[in-house]
Amino acid sequence: MKILYQPRLVAFIDVLGFKNLVFGENTGSIEKYYEFLLSKFKAAVEQRGFEYMLISDSIVIYCEDKLENFFELMKMINIAQAGLLGKGVLMRGAISHGGLFVDKANSIIVGSGLINAYNLEAQAKFPRTIVDRSLIKKYFESMSDALTKCTVGGLPHLSIRPQNGHQVDFPYLNYGCILGTSLSKKPFEGALSALRDNYYKNEHAEKFEWLRGHLVACFEDMRTHLLGLPAPNANERKRIKRAEENLTLLGEL
Repeated sequence: MKILYQPRLVAFIDVLGFKNLVFGENTGSIEKYYEFLLSKFKAAVEQRGFEYMLISDSIVIYCEDKLENFFELMKMINIAQAGLLGKGVLMRGAISHGGLFVDKANSIIVGSGLINAYNLEAQAKFPRTIVDRSLIKKYFESMSDALTKCTVGGLPHLSIRPQNGHQVDFPYLNYGCILGTSLSKKPFEGALSALRDNYYKNEHAEKFEWLRGHLVACFEDMRTHLLGLPAPNANERKRIKRAEENLTLLGEL
C-alpha cells in the first residue's frame, strides 16, 4: 500500500457522555443520535461534497483545504451541534488541517490533519467546537477579520468570547445563534431539558455552566441585533419575543 497525504481540513467531534447514552435505562437518546447522523447530518455532508467516518463515539469530517470549505464546514457543524443539543446530545470538537490519507474500503484514516484535530479537541474542554488558530492566520488578516467575516444573518458564526471568567483561548463555533434563529421551540426545549437534568449535578458542572452562559450570551446578542433593526418584520418580532422568553427560562435555572 502506498500512502499519499492530501492537504485537508479535518474536524474531530466527540460526543460528551456517550457512555451514559449506551448504558442508559432506555435507548431513546442514542437512537435519536444515530437517526440524526444517518439522515440530516449525512445529507449535509454529501451535499457539500465532504466525507466523514464514525469511529466509536467520535465523528471525523474531512474535505479539501480551502476557504469556501472552511465556511461550509463551520456552518454544517454549527447546525449539527445545535440540532443534537436540541435532542439532549452534547458535542465537543475541533477543526484543524494537515495531511490526510483515507482508505475507506479498509477503514484506514491517518495523517497529521487527524492528529492535529484529535489533539486540539481535548483542549476544547467545554461543549463547543474550537478552531485551530493557525487556520485564522491562514485564511484571514487577523482574528478580528475572521470574526467579522464569519457571520450569518448579521450574527457571529464564530466567537472568542470567554464565559464565566475563563480566559480567551480558541475561537469556537457559535452554535447558540442557530437556536436563536429557529422559529421552532423544540431545539431550545431540548437544550433546556438537558440543562435542567444536569445543571445541579456535581459531575461536569463546569461544562453545563459554560453551556448556560453560552446560550444566555447568544440570546442576548439575538435580541440586541433584532431590536437594532429599523423595522423588524413579523418573524423578527417573534424571535425577539422568543429570545426574551428563553432568557427568562435560563435565568430560572
